[in-house]
Amino acid sequence: MTPSLLERVDAVLERLGDVGGIEAGVGALRESFGGRVRVFVGGAEDVAGPVRRALETAALPVEVCGDPLLADALVTVVRPTPARPPQPDPVHLAAPASCLLVLSPVDETVGGTADGWAGVCAWYTDPGRLPWIPGAVVAVAGRAAEGAARLEPGEIEALAAIAESPVGERLTTTVDRFRGPDPPDPAPAIRTRLLSRLGLFGVRSAVEALASGRTDPAGVQEYLRQASGMAALGEAVVGRFGGHAEVLRARSVLLALQRLAAGSGEEVREVVERSVEEVLAKSPELTVLRLESLVLSGLVEVGDGERAELLALTRG
Repeated sequence: MTPSLLERVDAVLERLGDVGGIEAGVGALRESFGGRVRVFVGGAEDVAGPVRRALETAALPVEVCGDPLLADALVTVVRPTPARPPQPDPVHLAAPASCLLVLSPVDETVGGTADGWAGVCAWYTDPGRLPWIPGAVVAVAGRAAEGAARLEPGEIEALAAIAESPVGERLTTTVDRFRGPDPPDPAPAIRTRLLSRLGLFGVRSAVEALASGRTDPAGVQEYLRQASGMAALGEAVVGRFGGHAEVLRARSVLLALQRLAAGSGEEVREVVERSVEEVLAKSPELTVLRLESLVLSGLVEVGDGERAELLALTRG
């Protein structure tokens, strides 16, 4: 029986485990090999942090990883504006097939409106807007996504009071108005806490959920998960990474082996390179993944029909 890709990589790790100078690193790689795809969430902490914490608590077939060098895939969170679109970083250009871009485009607690958030998202997720990472852009309201799972009963009661208030809809249009002294119930201090928990977009979405009859915590949380973009991000993560766990894990281990060998002597480097080339020669899955990255990055130009065929082949 022909060995699987993971079996071929594991055999290489076993063989290289006795090579002097890299045995400790190879041993660590072998211990961590297999399992779920490891995803690193990068970007400025104020926007990446909420998305990362939301992913950590989501029931997805991936593991959030704290080290980009150990990750199999990358989720980059940016806060763009139409005047300054996000630029591709080296990882996106080198391996767009294993990357997702998440937009969290406005400060959700200081100024701005909820409608403005949706408008910027629509601008950036328009097909072809970011050609260097096509089909992999998701808009997420980070605070709403993270806060949905942490809402307390008293906070839901306060949100329900806003939903029932005759000025509730007007109250959630701007941050300054939401933080103002009126109405007295719920108190401004409570509203400030809600804003910190969910952001203005999340508050407005939760109020919409309650106004539509979703009064149970689970119903409000699910509405927020959908409205915040967290459900769409989960689908994108599963669609882009979940079905290719073996290929992504194998590629990251081979790259890690090459990094280990780079700091060693020439003899060790040659042994590692031969082992890596042996796996690559017997693994068309890795060749297809590399081809997808070359096409998505624009380094290899193909027609729309050929691109569609390739993506159908690699993503199922």
